[in-house]
Amino acid sequence: MVPRDKEVSVLEIGCGTATHYPYIREHYPLAKITGADISNFATQFNQKKYPFYKFVTLDIEADQLTEQYDYIISAHTFEHLTDPLAATEKCIKACKETVAICVPYKESWSYEHEHMHTFSESEPYTTHEHYFLEFDVKNNVGAIYFKFKGQAK
Repeated sequence: MVPRDKEVSVLEIGCGTATHYPYIREHYPLAKITGADISNFATQFNQKKYPFYKFVTLDIEADQLTEQYDYIISAHTFEHLTDPLAATEKCIKACKETVAICVPYKESWSYEHEHMHTFSESEPYTTHEHYFLEFDVKNNVGAIYFKFKGQAK
């Protein structure tokens, strides 16, 4: 989804301790990555370990996205949110090209589980038909893609 041969800006929401960033640097050397996480400890740790990337402390539910990015990605974060649809709206408004969100697919769970939401082909993203591109499933993980016309919304 992210081109390897041109300079693009990428925001990753829920980057955690960014253990996958050496892979990203190797395969996407031109990408300007910003890692965002709700944990201030994680973002400070990451900034010391990976000084060539930018890291910010961000609560996607409470905070606004103040910059525009070509791509916004997130893996295994939105199922923890109280309102994943509102967080998705923020991403759509801050993105120029594609938003990709990976979430559990039709996960069976109870209210004692740490995940607040599970996802399928029809819920909850069908309300975004104007932007919605695809819901792809591999190994019980759903990847939700939103594609834009190349300009911020």
